[in-house]
Amino acid sequence: MRPLGPGRYHEMRVHGVAGTAPEAMLGLSARLVAAAPQGRCGPARPLPDITVWRPPRVPRSLRAWSWSSLTSGRWYQAFYVLLLPFMLANLAGWMLLPVGRPDDAESRPRAVRLPTLLVRLTGLLITVVFVVSAQLVVADLAAFQWLVRGHGWPVWTVGLGTAATGVVFGAVVWLTRIRPRADMPFDTPWRNRADPVGRSYLDQRQHLLWDSPGINVALRRLHMAAGWATTALLASWPGLPLSGAWVSVRWAGFGFAITALAAVTLLAGWISLGAGTGAGRSMPPVALVRHLSWALAAVALALAVLWPLGIDPAGLRDRTILPALRGTGLWVALAIVVLTLALVLVGVCTRGGQPRRRIATAPAVLLLAAASGAALGAGLARQSTRLLGGGCVPPGSCFLVGDHVDWLAIGFTTVLAVMTPLLAVAWALLARRAAREGLDNPALVGLHRLTSRGARLSALLGTLGGVVAVAGVALVLVRPGLPSVADLPRSVEAVVVTLLLAPAVAAAVAVAWSLPRRLGVPADGTQPVRAAVWRIAGLLVLAGLVALVAAAVVNGWTVDVLGIPLPPRTFGEFALDVAILLPTAVLVTRLVSGLRNRAVRRGVGVLWDVGTFWPRWFHPLAPPTYSDVAVTRLTRQLDEVRADPGQRLLLAPHSQGVVIAGAAVLGARPSERLALLTYGSPWRHLYSEFFPAYVNPRATDALAERLAYGGGPPRWCNLFRTSDPIGGPVGAGVDHSPLGDPCRRGHSDYWLEPEYARAAAALRRLLYARRPGAEPLLSEPRRIPEQEPAELRDA
Repeated sequence: MRPLGPGRYHEMRVHGVAGTAPEAMLGLSARLVAAAPQGRCGPARPLPDITVWRPPRVPRSLRAWSWSSLTSGRWYQAFYVLLLPFMLANLAGWMLLPVGRPDDAESRPRAVRLPTLLVRLTGLLITVVFVVSAQLVVADLAAFQWLVRGHGWPVWTVGLGTAATGVVFGAVVWLTRIRPRADMPFDTPWRNRADPVGRSYLDQRQHLLWDSPGINVALRRLHMAAGWATTALLASWPGLPLSGAWVSVRWAGFGFAITALAAVTLLAGWISLGAGTGAGRSMPPVALVRHLSWALAAVALALAVLWPLGIDPAGLRDRTILPALRGTGLWVALAIVVLTLALVLVGVCTRGGQPRRRIATAPAVLLLAAASGAALGAGLARQSTRLLGGGCVPPGSCFLVGDHVDWLAIGFTTVLAVMTPLLAVAWALLARRAAREGLDNPALVGLHRLTSRGARLSALLGTLGGVVAVAGVALVLVRPGLPSVADLPRSVEAVVVTLLLAPAVAAAVAVAWSLPRRLGVPADGTQPVRAAVWRIAGLLVLAGLVALVAAAVVNGWTVDVLGIPLPPRTFGEFALDVAILLPTAVLVTRLVSGLRNRAVRRGVGVLWDVGTFWPRWFHPLAPPTYSDVAVTRLTRQLDEVRADPGQRLLLAPHSQGVVIAGAAVLGARPSERLALLTYGSPWRHLYSEFFPAYVNPRATDALAERLAYGGGPPRWCNLFRTSDPIGGPVGAGVDHSPLGDPCRRGHSDYWLEPEYARAAAALRRLLYARRPGAEPLLSEPRRIPEQEPAELRDA
């Protein structure tokens, strides 16, 4: 980064999610702008027939600080889509920690240790879900059912399928490898393996957040061992006919796999339940974590690859699926449900100052992580059967994935059918209330108020998912095998479909009714006939589309979209399309497109911008964090400003950039030559709602104190729109300026508002004002107007 320049004032803007280009932040996204009459929201309409163009005017003091390349700059980051369940599991751990902090800098309270262990054990099970799905697709569908049973390959090909599963999981582990920074203080991550959970906060010992690779490498070894051991266990499960000494080889692999899984569980408990006193003295010996756990799993995997050499081909005639894959998902789901219920119980007993509505947030996100992993695996399995179906005789006869995929889809669809109308009704009521209050864009205002209740919505989603999961597990345990999907009552199918489609139809009707406004027909009623014609036309088109879909369903007409037949012919196909196949197809399509197109990666990277800010202390296979680089570099930039007595900096972050900038200001040395202008800030609106242990009034007060260095009020102003679904106020003691939204900008383009220029000018005057007890300033206010742009002087 080039230095800002000595003895000068600079305004440095920091973008939010999706990687806003620096040109857009500086007003250079269009190199030329029209010299047409300008209104507040852009060129006045209608534009003249002849337009004179001129280059935009940009202040010399304006800078843009871009961090988007950290989450979407490399081609392999497109594969992060597959890591979404792991990212959600890691976020759940950060949501669960209780509010408060230990008095001792090294010890960890008991209220932190047990929840940490439960989250990490659930994360291990989510890794197992991924491995089971990969085993089903690679070893069972591709190797066993397609190559061995469909094409007559040798029976030892089953072992190659097991090896391929191990390689796939190894590639995922490699994709999430640690990329050390150049200024990393540790020569090797294994030197300090102390668990930092519960000992570091944004406003206290923040360096542990960015400089604790030891816990990550330790957990990575445990997850790698768990994945390979699960692969070996599934492959070595008794059921296939063997002869001679190969029976002993299979049992040896089975035993090594069980031993490796037991070792992983014990080591995870040892790490998580340690009191944390001293530099790693409560941690297990490094040899156990670094070498023993994965070595046991590697031996088990090697034996699982070898023993299929002794399979009797005659015994495979009646086999349709590998033995261990029947019912594995049931027991994994049961274990996840038990652990999430234990998390809720622990949260009730050790609330730690959290509101009760937040206790179920982390378990709900864990269930969502497990469900998304299961859905992704089921979707890939279903799509694989269609891609490989041409090799069977007759086509498709040898591919079986089990009825659990269909019931999984029905369970997801049922939860969506309950949540969708509830959210739609809540949003409509909030929007109607905003309209009565006379606010701009009542629909966006309603969405803003709805997202402020994120913890309640997450708890509700988790409760519904837990009820469906418990009901499904109980149904399987009570009766042998799953019932047929065709036995589901028609009334239940009709209710689920109606609940799911009614909000979509209502939204389409609302869009058709608003066509006159969207097409520029005057809203004052001066052209009622034209408005009525457009509304009738929109409603007729909508009715025609509904009739066409109904006729296609009745007559069985289908069209393949991304390899998926639409519209579905049965309720089972409808649930499969809605809950599993379509989301999987979209994710895979985004993955393939993102390999070559950075713009696509940046769009998908919104998930990683939000979800990978926190370090991977709870699930090490989440996408690599970017905050250790972004926050530390911005902190170093702020320290350089402090070192130059003549330099003054207005830091102007937007959206996710507010969180990065807030952490950097808390980590930098206090300076009276720094001011903060935040806009569209999720600091309290979202982060305080989901991560109360880290973003809370105590952290906000500490940030305000840093910005009040030298006496006087905090040099911090926050802008937000009531129509912004993401941004909001940041807390007490900060100058808040709520804005209207006549231009319908929502969460974007805050710097185009006149209030932004007024706030920047006010903060600049504070930076140059003398304060009692402050050191002498080198630059006097009378020298400012030479560098000041016209819009700030006018303000």
